[in-house]
Amino acid sequence: MLSTNLSLNFVLLASINRYYLSSRNEKRRKYGQIYLQYRLILFTTVVWALLSLHHYFNSNVDMINQRSTCLVKYSKYFIILSIIYTLIMPMLMIIFGLLTLFNVRNITKNRNPLQKHCLNQRIQYQLTWMILLEILLTVLGCLPYSLYTFYILLTRNRSKTIEQITFENLIDQIS
Repeated sequence: MLSTNLSLNFVLLASINRYYLSSRNEKRRKYGQIYLQYRLILFTTVVWALLSLHHYFNSNVDMINQRSTCLVKYSKYFIILSIIYTLIMPMLMIIFGLLTLFNVRNITKNRNPLQKHCLNQRIQYQLTWMILLEILLTVLGCLPYSLYTFYILLTRNRSKTIEQITFENLIDQIS
């Protein structure tokens, strides 16, 4: 779980960093400096490592339908985490991606035609598009599993038919 948390957070940090670096405001661009990014990466790693400790204390492994499954003791905390990963993280990635896109379009629209072929600016432009594509792929890749986990947490105490359980197992394998 820690690697999933960190990968999503690092993509979010990269999108925020790209937003700050693409800004025309000099004060905002200062937040994109590399030493700040190293500190944010270290801080994020420590925080999510500490927050992930609850998995060792709040989970049980039980046999359900002849399959060992990791079940949650306190589902409210996991519902909050599912909301964070299902709604908040993708929305923040999309918001900062759109803000970055807005910044890049403003920069390219207001440029002198002679400056458009400057190598450094083209590289920055390409890196920005790479981050935007990575945001899109991350959101599309993580959303099915996050939604499935959220659904399982909400419906785990309901009685289900064999067809529902089979369909849920299929969705679990696909996501």
